Amino acid sequence: MLLPKCQCLRLLLGERSIVLRFSYSINGCQLGKLQITLLAGMLVVAVFAKAGALSFMTLDNPDAPVFAGYGTRIFGINESGEMVGSYLNASFYTASFTYSNGVFASLNYPSAIETDVSRINNAGQISGSYYDGHQNHGFLNSGNSWTSIDFPGAMFTSIRVSNATGEFVGDYSPNSSGPHGFIYNGTYTTFDIPGALSTSIANINNDGDFVGVYQDSAFNFHGFLYSGGVLTHLDFPGSVQTAIFGINNAGEIVGSYENRDEIDRGFIYSGRVYMAVNYPVDVPYLQIFDINDSGQMVGGYAVITDFPGSFPNPVVHGFIATPVSTPEPNGAALFGFGATFLILYARWRKCADAKLSSLALYAIPASPAPAKETV
Repeated sequence: MLLPKCQCLRLLLGERSIVLRFSYSINGCQLGKLQITLLAGMLVVAVFAKAGALSFMTLDNPDAPVFAGYGTRIFGINESGEMVGSYLNASFYTASFTYSNGVFASLNYPSAIETDVSRINNAGQISGSYYDGHQNHGFLNSGNSWTSIDFPGAMFTSIRVSNATGEFVGDYSPNSSGPHGFIYNGTYTTFDIPGALSTSIANINNDGDFVGVYQDSAFNFHGFLYSGGVLTHLDFPGSVQTAIFGINNAGEIVGSYENRDEIDRGFIYSGRVYMAVNYPVDVPYLQIFDINDSGQMVGGYAVITDFPGSFPNPVVHGFIATPVSTPEPNGAALFGFGATFLILYARWRKCADAKLSSLALYAIPASPAPAKETV
C-alpha cells in the first residue's frame, strides 16, 4: 500500500490474526467515528470467530451429602449426552449414578459396598469398579446386565472404558504396590511406562489410541498418549504435575495440571497445542475427566464453603462444559468492511491536512507454543 508524504501507518503482521485500532485527530476532514468503530469491530469478529467459548452448568446429585473436600464429580459423557459420576454417601462409601435428560439415577453393582463408575461409551455401556468387602473388581454394565472382570491374579482391578471395537483399558494391582495399566483386546496385556512407580490407563478411543497418567521416581505425575505404537509424554507447559484423563475419537485430550501453588486447573490438548480451561469464577480446583466427540467436557470443580464450627473447606461440584458456537463473519460483513476501508482511505487521500496521530495494525499474540514433547 502506497502512502505518500505520510509515515503514520505501521503494519505489524502476526502469525495468526489482526486487530485494527484507531486514535486520530483530524483538521478539516470528517472520516466518521462510527464508521471507524465498526471497521475495527468487524475485524475483531473475524479474529475471534474460531476462538473456543464454553458454557458451564453445575450438576450436583441431590443425594450427595455436603462434606468438606467431597461432593459430586462427573467422570464420563458419551455422544448422546448421557453422563456418569459418583459421590461419597453418608457412610463415607462411594456411590455412583447416571445422568440423562435431566434425571439422576442410582447405579450400584448388586450387593457391592462401593461402586465407582469411570466412563460411559456411545453404546451406553458403563465401566468402573466395585468393592465387595474383600477386594476391588472391575465391571462392565449394559442395561440390567452386569459383568464382573478381574485381571488374572490381581487383588485390585478397575475398568476405565471400552471402545466401539470391544477393547477396554484400566489398571490393576497384584498386591499393595502401585497400579499397572492394561489393555484387553481378546487377551490381557500389561502396559507400564518404563521406570515409573505406577501407571494407569484412563481412556481409549475407537482408533485404539489411549491416554493415562504415571508417577515418576520423584513421585510427580505426568500424562501420556500411546498412539500407533508411539509413546508421547505430555506435560502442561510450566506445570509440576499433569494428569491425562480423557480422549475422544477426534484425538482431543483433556486433563488437569498443577503449578507450584498446588491448585488444580483443567486443560485441553488438541493439534499439539495446550489450552487452559478456566471456570467462569476463580476456583481452587478444576479437573476435566472426559470429552465427547462434540467437544462437551465433564469433571469437577470446588468452591470454598464455610462449615459451622470449622475452617472454610472446598466442596466439589460436578459440571458439564459445552462449546458455544460463534458465527463466522458472513460475506456481507466482510464486503462491508472492505468497502468502508476503501471509502475511508479515499477520503484520507483527498484530505491534504489530515493528521492522524496514530494508526496501528498489529497482531494479537498467537497461543503459546506447545511444550517440547519427548517420545
